[in-house]
Amino acid sequence: MRGKMPPLLTEVQASATVNRIDMNPVGTPNSWVHIDIRTWDGSACQNWSYPAGRQNGDRMRREFAALASRWHRETGMHSVQTRITSHPAYLRIIGIGEPAIPLIIQDLQERGGSWYAALRAVTGASPVPEDARGNVPRMKDAWLRWAREHEYIH
Repeated sequence: MRGKMPPLLTEVQASATVNRIDMNPVGTPNSWVHIDIRTWDGSACQNWSYPAGRQNGDRMRREFAALASRWHRETGMHSVQTRITSHPAYLRIIGIGEPAIPLIIQDLQERGGSWYAALRAVTGASPVPEDARGNVPRMKDAWLRWAREHEYIH
């Protein structure tokens, strides 16, 4: 952990185990993201600071590809959402922030996966209708429609 924590900017509802993500805005000196994962009883089990300012261009795409591949490989056999969405690679992708949106959408289109909590955390949007929750094809369609409406895909 680095220095004094900045004010809380984002509450993440990605999974029961993600407590919060604090960040200095990307582009400010010493931009960073702090991810704090806690158990239900509030005891800390993992936390780290992730330098947000280094996400740019090809380097960010390579990092995303490596993290996404690791996440798919290590969680593909799980059905428990909290295990899937609290995986360190998934949380680091959330830490990349807005620049990761088109990459997450592309990965969702090509490989599928439970990207919905990450998309909610990064975008603040929730395009999945209540009656579609838990219906993976409809959830995927809702996010892809959202991505088209926001010009992440055509």
